[in-house]
Amino acid sequence: MNWLDRITQRQMGARGFFALLALFVLSSATATGYFIHRLRVETLSYHLRIAEMQVRTFEDHLTQSVLVTDQMMVNLADTENLERPAPDLRAILRRSIANLPQVRSLSVLREDGQVLASSSAGNEGQRLGFTDPQPALDGDEGLLQVAGRWLGRDFSSGQAVSQASAEAVQEARDLGFIPLLRKIKSGGHRYTLVAALNPDYFVQKYRERLLQSPGDLHVLRYDGLPLFGTSAAMQWGALRAEDWDPLALSEREMGSFDDAEHNELTAYRTSRLYPLVLVLRLKRGDALTEWRKDALRFSAMAALIILSISAFAILFFFHQRRLGEQRAAAVLAEKERLGAVLDALPAMVFMIGPDSRYRFINRAAREFFSGEGLPQLNNGEYGTDAASRYLRQCNPTLFDRHADEMRQLMAGKVDQVFSEHTMQLREGLRWHQLMARRIEAEGAEGVVAMVSDITGRKDAETQLHLAASVFKASAEGILVTDEAVNVLSVNAAFTQITGYTSEDMIGQNPKKLASGQHHAAFYKDMWLALKEKGLWQGEIVNRRKNGRIYPEWLTISAVRDDLGKVCNYVGVFSDITERKASEERIRHLSEHDFLTGLPNRILFQDRVSHVIAHSERNGARFALLFIDLDRFKTVNDTLGHHIGDLLLKEVANRIGTCVRSTDTVSRQGGDEFLVLLENIEQPEDAGRVAEKLLERLADTCVLEGHELHITPSIGIALYPEDGRDMTTLIKHADVAMYHSKEHGRNTFHYFTSAMNATANERLLMEHGLRRALENGELEMHYQPLVALVGQKVVGAEALMRWRHPDLGMVPPLKFIPVAEECGLIVSLGEWALREACKQGAAWHAAGWTDLTMAVNVSAPQFAQEDFLDAVRAILADTGYPPERLEFEVTESLLIVSSEVLRANIEGLRGLGIRLAIDDFGTGYSSLAYLRKLPIDKLKIDRSFVRDVTLDADDATITTTIVQMAHSIGLQVLAEGVETQGQLNFLQSHGCNEVQGFYFSPALPAVTFTAYLERNNGIAAQSAEATEST
Repeated sequence: MNWLDRITQRQMGARGFFALLALFVLSSATATGYFIHRLRVETLSYHLRIAEMQVRTFEDHLTQSVLVTDQMMVNLADTENLERPAPDLRAILRRSIANLPQVRSLSVLREDGQVLASSSAGNEGQRLGFTDPQPALDGDEGLLQVAGRWLGRDFSSGQAVSQASAEAVQEARDLGFIPLLRKIKSGGHRYTLVAALNPDYFVQKYRERLLQSPGDLHVLRYDGLPLFGTSAAMQWGALRAEDWDPLALSEREMGSFDDAEHNELTAYRTSRLYPLVLVLRLKRGDALTEWRKDALRFSAMAALIILSISAFAILFFFHQRRLGEQRAAAVLAEKERLGAVLDALPAMVFMIGPDSRYRFINRAAREFFSGEGLPQLNNGEYGTDAASRYLRQCNPTLFDRHADEMRQLMAGKVDQVFSEHTMQLREGLRWHQLMARRIEAEGAEGVVAMVSDITGRKDAETQLHLAASVFKASAEGILVTDEAVNVLSVNAAFTQITGYTSEDMIGQNPKKLASGQHHAAFYKDMWLALKEKGLWQGEIVNRRKNGRIYPEWLTISAVRDDLGKVCNYVGVFSDITERKASEERIRHLSEHDFLTGLPNRILFQDRVSHVIAHSERNGARFALLFIDLDRFKTVNDTLGHHIGDLLLKEVANRIGTCVRSTDTVSRQGGDEFLVLLENIEQPEDAGRVAEKLLERLADTCVLEGHELHITPSIGIALYPEDGRDMTTLIKHADVAMYHSKEHGRNTFHYFTSAMNATANERLLMEHGLRRALENGELEMHYQPLVALVGQKVVGAEALMRWRHPDLGMVPPLKFIPVAEECGLIVSLGEWALREACKQGAAWHAAGWTDLTMAVNVSAPQFAQEDFLDAVRAILADTGYPPERLEFEVTESLLIVSSEVLRANIEGLRGLGIRLAIDDFGTGYSSLAYLRKLPIDKLKIDRSFVRDVTLDADDATITTTIVQMAHSIGLQVLAEGVETQGQLNFLQSHGCNEVQGFYFSPALPAVTFTAYLERNNGIAAQSAEATEST
C-alpha cells in the first residue's frame, strides 16, 4: 500500500493537503529568492574587484608618467644652470621633454611669475599665476605641486579653468592641460619649473583599456578638484559636486563602494607619490545585466520545478479519486504539462522527425525565430526552409557542419552532438550551446535538441581571464594565502621584487620573508587590525632571497566567504626603496645649500636651537661668527654669476678647513656665512678662529684664469653675554660684522652694546637714501683740478653730497657704501652724471670751454649692459661735449675680463670720453699691465700724498708712479694736496695736476663759479679747509 493510500485511509482531507502544498511552495520560493539575492551580491562584489584591479593599473601608469616628468624636472634643476640666455635654455627644455609624450611644454618662471624660457617659445614673457597648487607649500622647494586645469593647448593661448568664463570653457572644448610645478634655486635665484601635462595622452590610453568593460575614469586632486577624465563631463572641466566627497576619498588610499544613490559602482585609488586620486565608475545596470538574465532563468526554472512538483502532487492526489474515468484526461494533462515545462525553459527545445521536419519547438524557440523576423511558427509539423535559410545566413560554416552532424545522429552513427558557437543575430554577436540526442520511442522517433544562450557565462569567463591577466601583469607584488596563512599563489612581480619563485613560496608561510627588524608587538598589532577591520597597510622591512633587506609598502586584506569566515588573505606590496632614497634626497636638499652643500638657514637654526638648549642645561658657552665677503658684488657684476658661484664654493671649502668637525658652517644666502663654534672656553677662542679665517681667505684664488683677492668682514656674538636666543645672537653678530666693514673691512669685531646705535643709524640712513632723490636731498659739489704749470684750473671733479633732514650733511664715505649694498648705487650714479653734465654744459656756455668734468663711475654702474645708451642719452639731453668728460674708475674694474666691460670701454673711447684710474696704488694691478689698458690718467691716492714730505717710502712710491706713468704716456694727478711742501714735492717731480684743500674744498656750483670768476681761472690758495672731499 502506497503512502497516499495511507493518507486517504487516515481520512486526510483536501484542506490539509493543500496547506502542506502551500507551505512547500512558500519555502521553495523563499530559498529561491535568497539564492538570487546572494548571486546579486556576489556579482556586484566581483565587478568591484575587477574595477579595483583596473584602477590600480591606471594609477600605476599615471604615477609612473608623473614620476618620470618629476624626475626630469629634478635632474634639470640639479644639472643645468638656468642663468643663461633664453634661446640656450629653451633648447635644454625642449631636449628634456623630447621623449615625454605626456608633457606638452616645459617652462621656467622667475619669482614674479614671468616665463623666463619655455620649450614653447610662445609662452616666454608671459606672467603666470597659480593660486591653487597642491600640496600647499611654505618655502619647501622639494615637492612637486599640481595646479588646477588650464584651458587651451598651452599657456600662450590658455587660462585657468577657475578664472575662465562659461563661454571660454565652451569654446575651448576638450583642449586643456594640467600644470605641474616644482620650485628650484639656480644661480642664487629662485625659479619655478612648470610642466604642462597633456590630459589627452592619458584619456586616449584609458579609453582604449575601458572598451571591454565600459566605465568612466576620472582623475582628481586630493582636494576634490577635477583634472581630467574619459567622460564628456570631465573633459569640460565640470563635475557634479555631490558626486565626490574628497574627505571620504582621503580616508583610504584605495577602495571601492556601491553608490546606490547614483546607481553606480565606484573604485578609487590615490597616487602613491602625488596628490592625485583616480576614480572609476561603472553603471550598476551594466554590471547586473547578466545577473538579471540568470535570475530570470533560475526563477523560471525554480517556478517550473515548484509548479511541476505541485502539479504532480495535485494530480497524484486526485488520481485515487479519478482513477478510472480520467485516465485519458491524465495522459492529455501529462502531455500539456510536458509542453508547459518545455515552454517554461529559457533554452530553445526542438524535436526533429526522421523526415527532417520540426515535430515540436517550445516557446523560447518560437520567440527566437519571431524576434529574428521569421514567420510565426506554431506547434505541430512545420517546414524548416525559412529557419534553415536564416541559420545559414547567421553562420554558414557552422550550419553546414551541424546539418551533417544531425544527419549522422539521425542515422544512428553518433549518440549525441555538443558544441559551443557564436551567431551574429540582430541584437549582436551571441554565444550558443547546442546539445542534441537521438530518441527512439513509440510514436516519437527523431532528434531532440536544446540550444541555450551562454553569452553571460562566456563574458564571465572573459572577465575572470582578464582578472588573471591583471594578477600576472601587475607591477605590484601579490601574494595569496589560505586561512592558515599558507601561500597559495604569487605573481611575477613578487618574484621580481623578492627573488622567490612560486615553487619557493607555495605551501610556505610568508614569515619566510621576515627581516628580523620588527619586534613581536609590530606583528601582533598587524594581526589585530586584520581581525578587527579585515585590512592592514603600512611600511614594513622584509628580506629578499639574496639576503638583502628592503622597505616595502604592504596592504593585507582578509577575504571572507558567505558565512563571514576568513578563507584567504591577499597581500599587495611595492618596493619603496627608490621612494625612500628620494625622500632622503629631498630632506637633504631642504636642509642644505644647493650651491656649496653647507647647511642652510633652516638646518643651521635647528642646530643653534639644540646648542642653546644644551648650553642652558650645562652652562656651556658658544659663539656665532657672521662672515660677509668684501666687495663680492663687484665680482658678480664684472665677472658674472658663474665665477661668483665658484668663488662661493671655494670660500665655503676654506672656511671648513678653519673650524672643528663639531662646529657648523652655514651659508645664509648671497655672500653671507655663519659659523657656530660650540663649547668654547674663552671669548678669545672665537677671535683665534676669526684670525685663521682672515688669513686663509686672504690667499689668492685663481678661478678659470681669473686671479681674485677676497677678504671677509667678520662679526662675533657670544652666548650668553650677547644674547640668549638665536635671533638676538644672529642680529648682534650681524651688527658686529657691519662694524668691521665700517672700520676698513678685512677684520673682525666682537659685538658691543654701542654698536646698536651705529646699526640703527645705518638703518635710518638706508631708509632715507631710498627717498633722497625724490625729496631733492642730494646735491653736487665740485672740487677744482689744478694744472701745476701755471696753476690754472683745468677741470672739476663732481662729488655727491647728501643733506639729510635729521642727520645733516652726510659725507660720501658714509652713504656711498650703504648705496652699494642696498642696490641704489646705479640710480645715484646716473643722477650724478646727469647733474654734472648739465652743470658742465652751463659753464661751457658761459665761456669756460676748457674745463674738464671728472665724474666717478662705480663698478656696478659700469657693468650695466645699457650703460653706453644711458651715457649717450645724457650727453644728448644736456649738450655737454663728450671730449670734455672724464670718467674715474677703480683699477680693479679695468683688469677684469668681461665682454660687457670691454664693450663699454670701447664705446666710451669711441665717443671721445677719457678714462682715469682713481685711488691708484691701493689695488692689485701694476704699471706694466696699465700699458695694455685704454686709459688717459692716473690719480695717486691721498694716502701716499699725505706723508710724501715725511715718509721716504711714500715719497719713493709717489715718484715711481709719476715716472712710470709718464714713460707710457699717461697724465698724473695727485689727490689730497693740503700743504705747500706737498705741492712743491709734486711739482718738482713732474706731476701734471693736483687737487686738494690747499686750493679749495669741493664747492657748490654757484660758489665754484664765483671761484672761477674771482681768480680768472687761476687757482688760489684756500684760506680754510672746511669740507671733506
